[in-house]
Amino acid sequence: MRLRMITLCCMLAAPAAWAADLPPLPADADEALKAAHADVQRFPQDYGAWVALARAAGDAHPDLAIAAWTEAEALSGGNIETTANQVMPRLSVGDVAGAQDAAARAAALDPTRADLKLLRAEALRHAEGKGSLYRAAIRAHGPTQEAYALDPASPEVWCGLGWSRLRLGNTVGARKAFDEAAALGGDCGGSATEAAGLVHRLYASTWASGLRYPTLTGLGVGVSGGVHAGATLADLASLGATVRGTRIATPPGAGPVRQKELWASASVHHAGAGAQAMVGRLSLSSSAFSGPPGAFGPGAQISSEVIEETATVVGGRLWGSWWASVGLEGARSVYDDGAGWQAALSASLPVLEPLTLGARAQLTAFTDAEDITEGLVATGESGQPLLSGAVSGAWHQARWGVSAEARFGPEIRPVRFDDAYVWNLSQRLVGGGGVTLSLRPKDALSLSAGYQLNLIRTPLDAPTVDIESQHTLTLGIAGQWEIRR
Repeated sequence: MRLRMITLCCMLAAPAAWAADLPPLPADADEALKAAHADVQRFPQDYGAWVALARAAGDAHPDLAIAAWTEAEALSGGNIETTANQVMPRLSVGDVAGAQDAAARAAALDPTRADLKLLRAEALRHAEGKGSLYRAAIRAHGPTQEAYALDPASPEVWCGLGWSRLRLGNTVGARKAFDEAAALGGDCGGSATEAAGLVHRLYASTWASGLRYPTLTGLGVGVSGGVHAGATLADLASLGATVRGTRIATPPGAGPVRQKELWASASVHHAGAGAQAMVGRLSLSSSAFSGPPGAFGPGAQISSEVIEETATVVGGRLWGSWWASVGLEGARSVYDDGAGWQAALSASLPVLEPLTLGARAQLTAFTDAEDITEGLVATGESGQPLLSGAVSGAWHQARWGVSAEARFGPEIRPVRFDDAYVWNLSQRLVGGGGVTLSLRPKDALSLSAGYQLNLIRTPLDAPTVDIESQHTLTLGIAGQWEIRR
């Protein structure tokens, strides 16, 4: 009798325990939800009662639906219905890890069902706190492809492929998938066709810089300005051109330096990978002064001669985005006083959703013209590759962003592919860095302000070898226009 009393006591206590774990009834619950909520408290071991409560809670009350589906899964020992139906409610409340775990369990229960593969892809594409949306899209693409292998005639699978490709930057492939889904009678949503539509973009920017520049006779003050224009065609190819002019007013004893640059570029890109070719032409004019010893003294007669110099750069780069973005670039430069080359390897990794960190290793070399003409083996620094590196970070939000870079190690006449700038014709960089702030008040308009520091080594034939600093402040404005079809 005593044993029976204990058993009965436990049976009576069980409903109270289950009821205590159940989320409270929402204030706006309808009659069906109230009835289902009351049923699970009266019959806590009834699988059907918990399923009915989960369905009554629906999308309006995800916390209650999660609790009901979880209890139903425990009572059933685990089945596809109770496991798969936890995914979307968990995503709606931000439980990404729980949703991904439930989707994995559901897919494992029946590996032959394409819809469960798509459900797992939907859970995986949501980035967790320390992940990036692009890496999440890569993870989600695998189950989506598995779903296609299982059921290539399903319009839902083609919709999933379309959204997966779109998140990976494959706009053309996404459009084909959405068209295939429509041909099979599917509906991927009204925003699908618009999102995957072929987009042509026109963009233009202009900027102005003020700089202080070291010369043999002291610091010169200069101004620089430029205009960039380009177009992206169907998210597959880009064309661009940049014109820039610089004037440096040097201290007494030397004439002003004027430099003009013209850059042109063309690139192809698809699904996070691409290639770019670039050519640049530079012309520089400066004044050389001569006179007898002590000619720079008071009353001395000084004559000047204008020196014209030119340079041509041809280069290219390749890049691809997987878990990280990796780039490889190289360039060949020909100057009046010699020739140079450079090669660089770079990588960037999204650490947090708004934060990206990057690193770069680069080799630059330059051979003097006389070494080339005489066929001599370059000695000293002429012709020898110089190794340098850089680290960078960028924090971007919807309407603003800030980026910073620090460079270290020697460089000789480098070319910045991502930001064509005045490269030096005689002196060598030994380090530097910069910071840029960008604002986007409108979708088609962005503003930028930046500061850059270059540490410059005086030429080897100068009276003394020293490190000077160049300071540059830049303000810019850019616009972008889209043409969709």
